Amino acid sequence: MRVIVFYKKQSYIQGDYVGSRYPGARKYGVAPLSGFFPIHASQAGDYEFIAQLLTSAAMHNATGGFDGNRCYEAAQRGEISDPYLCGMSNYSYAYMEANFFIINSALDAYSLLNIYNGDTDCQHDEFNECSIKQIGDFDGWESDFMDQVEAASQFTRKGNGAFIQSCLEHCAVEDSKTFESLSIDGMTVSQALQQWWESSGSDPAADHTYTPCTLNKLGEHQCNPTCPNQVNYLEISRMKKRNVPSTPHAYSTPMGL
Repeated sequence: MRVIVFYKKQSYIQGDYVGSRYPGARKYGVAPLSGFFPIHASQAGDYEFIAQLLTSAAMHNATGGFDGNRCYEAAQRGEISDPYLCGMSNYSYAYMEANFFIINSALDAYSLLNIYNGDTDCQHDEFNECSIKQIGDFDGWESDFMDQVEAASQFTRKGNGAFIQSCLEHCAVEDSKTFESLSIDGMTVSQALQQWWESSGSDPAADHTYTPCTLNKLGEHQCNPTCPNQVNYLEISRMKKRNVPSTPHAYSTPMGL
């Protein structure tokens, strides 16, 4: 039996636990879609959205869903100051044991609207109405996103891989046409995922890692011509920033310190 898990943020949190439920599996892997949400300040410099996530996790004692989460186990050993941080993608990713293939945009539309919450007037049409300064802002976000992904040893661990592109999208490859057409250097998402899954499971991560280009300052800003233009994409209706009232919380910084 071979088992591969596709899901969003929950794959980072529960991927190892699900693997433990298939002890007889000949092969197991995790390929989360649009689930990496960086711990990052908004354009205004606050961490309000991240703080709301952590506060919600604490209020609901979300650690009840952390069975088999290696990050949570490390927190129990005192290696991480706050166990609720294990609900964040970059913390759980850093402790993942299962073979892992990230599918994500470094300019994820949901993250830009909710976490960054800046330059919102041009977050459409693949950034083509953005000013040069705004493109610089998004380039900075993309660089910070990649820094957080690459900070984990899992990013270069044998058996792992990633397909991270620059499209303004969230979960776009749920659409079969996009899954077959979105590409980096001629390699589509579907091809990259298939090659990773059919590999030995111990290939160098570099053999299955595809990283984003940088937005163009002049002309058409999107550097990847295969991006799906999300103006008419159904998912956009599920990404619009929610008007969540500001509430007191204990997390005024990304680490809750």
